[in-house]
Amino acid sequence: MKLGFPQKLVISMFVLLVLVAVVAALLVKPPETRYMVVGVVGDTLTMYEMAEKLDLHSTYFLRGKPYNLKVKVQHYTDLESLERAFEAGEVEAAVLRLSDAALFVSRHNDSRIVGVDLTQNHLLLVSEGRNITSIEGAINSTVLDRLGYVDEEALYLFAAYLKEGYNYTLDPSSAIKLGPDEAGEALAAGRVEALIVGQPLASMLIADYNFTVAEWISNLAFKVVGLRGAPETVIVVRSSVVELEPDKLQALIDLRDQAAATWVRDVPSTSKFLSEKYNMSEQAVLNIYSYMQPPGSGALDDPSINAIKDLWRMLFEVGYLKVDPATISDKVFEKL
Repeated sequence: MKLGFPQKLVISMFVLLVLVAVVAALLVKPPETRYMVVGVVGDTLTMYEMAEKLDLHSTYFLRGKPYNLKVKVQHYTDLESLERAFEAGEVEAAVLRLSDAALFVSRHNDSRIVGVDLTQNHLLLVSEGRNITSIEGAINSTVLDRLGYVDEEALYLFAAYLKEGYNYTLDPSSAIKLGPDEAGEALAAGRVEALIVGQPLASMLIADYNFTVAEWISNLAFKVVGLRGAPETVIVVRSSVVELEPDKLQALIDLRDQAAATWVRDVPSTSKFLSEKYNMSEQAVLNIYSYMQPPGSGALDDPSINAIKDLWRMLFEVGYLKVDPATISDKVFEKL
């Protein structure tokens, strides 16, 4: 059948539109990927490491141009090493424990606390068979006389909760310092009668030794000072990111929140991440889901700021925090 002029015109226009679409697709480049280095001290668990392993990204705009932000997590042996990297411009952000964050912002005027990465996840464990399932039971027994710990800040915070909420004086210097590799055997063998330990190690020890959870430290925070979701680690960034690249800062928080959402919704991906990083067994992974859930939003709000300040005060009063939190300006906190 011979095509008339109208039909030829329609076909020509269709072919032209297809060609234009193909050319446009070839000319439009995907957003450039930019990386932000996030420093952590030791083997601190952070949602950013999960974001890195899962190759997550968050898009932001700078001068009208889109960029995909990804993170690279860099581990440092101590806070001083991370600080030197920050001063040299090698890192723009960090995930820090509470005491380290207080020291960091007090020594670096060009830093801001912008979010909470994880909430308190330490547990007080006792050996299998001990009929202790509350802090009151621990206080009324002898287990705290031979207390072991892995993380010093957690020990002092535990002592602060006991003093403020129960008028019970725990001398941190009498507690026994244990390495992660020896903590489980020490409790199982009776070298210590109770153990303060955080995640993911706590879940691994419960899986391996069937220890009993005497108390959740997060519960103590609520019982003693009314803090729900008391912060464990906070997000610190260079102030220039806050002042000059607010969209980039939002993308950084969004990345953390994406990882937290993956933790909750995508158990296979989370299990793979934990198994590869910490060599966790299937039971240990199941345990960590019972004992720890990252907050859905990492952005600072007034309750989280007040919680950080309260915990700084408590750590200072028990002699652990070496900088008076009253000297730290509220300007170090940045809400999005």
